[in-house]
Amino acid sequence: MANLKIVVGGHFGAGKTTLIKGLSQVKPILTEAKLSGFGEDKEVYPEKTTTTVGSEWGKLTIGSLALHLFGIPGQSRFSFVWDSIGIGAKGYIFLIDSTKPNLWEDTMEQIDFFMERHPAPFIIAANKQDLPEAKPLEEIKYFDFGSYNVPIVLISALKNINTQELIKKLLEEVIKHERKNK
Repeated sequence: MANLKIVVGGHFGAGKTTLIKGLSQVKPILTEAKLSGFGEDKEVYPEKTTTTVGSEWGKLTIGSLALHLFGIPGQSRFSFVWDSIGIGAKGYIFLIDSTKPNLWEDTMEQIDFFMERHPAPFIIAANKQDLPEAKPLEEIKYFDFGSYNVPIVLISALKNINTQELIKKLLEEVIKHERKNK
């Protein structure tokens, strides 16, 4: 069986843990801790009670391919773990909360970080599309994701909407990259 390491990134509250829990076919390993209740995080997501403080892991098997999903903490104060998680990554999924464009720049910082240190194909998952205030694809495309010309897939990790399409699109990007670099 072939193994692929996929890193799941994105800003605080984008839905990384929810995506891994929804995709994993085994019980995922989570590293959530209780939020302190103070600061900017609680202002942006007042209902959120936990945050990821280390690497998370889940596994999805498709035929003879095992995707190992490694989630990273979204807050930059935990960025000291990002570098080690990126080693050996064959692809990335970077999530954004479609309802909070003011946080997309935080995801962009992660994209730049990983593409500089551990470049590999990636896609953007515009999460929370099940919410009425979610931005449409046209608006999301308008955001400057740098010089990266990558697919954007509209999803709802919570309701498992388009998550299989997300994986399919990422695998297409990984295969395209592998063929190009042979």
